[in-house]
Amino acid sequence: MEPEPEQDRKREEVALKVFWASLVLAAAVSVAASALASDAPAELHDKTIVASWVAHNDMMTPRGERNVAVRVERLIYVSSLGRTFFKSTFAGPRGERNGEAGPDEKTPKGGARTVEFAGNQLVAIAQNGTGAGRMVITFGDNFSTCKVDVTLAKPESGHLMKRGPGGGKIEILASQFSDQSCAIKDGNLVAQ
Repeated sequence: MEPEPEQDRKREEVALKVFWASLVLAAAVSVAASALASDAPAELHDKTIVASWVAHNDMMTPRGERNVAVRVERLIYVSSLGRTFFKSTFAGPRGERNGEAGPDEKTPKGGARTVEFAGNQLVAIAQNGTGAGRMVITFGDNFSTCKVDVTLAKPESGHLMKRGPGGGKIEILASQFSDQSCAIKDGNLVAQ
């Protein structure tokens, strides 16, 4: 009989594979069904989308259960060629972290990421530990206004595990999002 930690690790690996296969299949079906996925709308070229929110995470850490609020700001620059560039800032109890990504780059921790425009929406999905985060930005008339909606999905096992800033394992028990805002600005704010 295998030791319990080895069985847990194998269960986690299988659950993660099933989760990612389901996510990829859902994304493929969504794109194929809508047939609306395309390049960035011309109205957004050479503009920066500024989306922000506060993530309230109930988590189990090596030191016990905690509730942590993290302020997130995501700048998405759409180049004159319609390519997207990201700059993210995370401000929480342990200070501020920043990350940048160009077109087709993975998350800062090496996870999968997709960004697609479909009709009047930008849909971004990124691996977040053993789960995935989804940001949907819906644009108003002429792409001059926007609103953002953020969700965090757990794998089928129900346990969203990730590494904390100190390297320890953290389980996200629940997440809620507040203070979601979105604006569109002229020029490249990612480069500043």
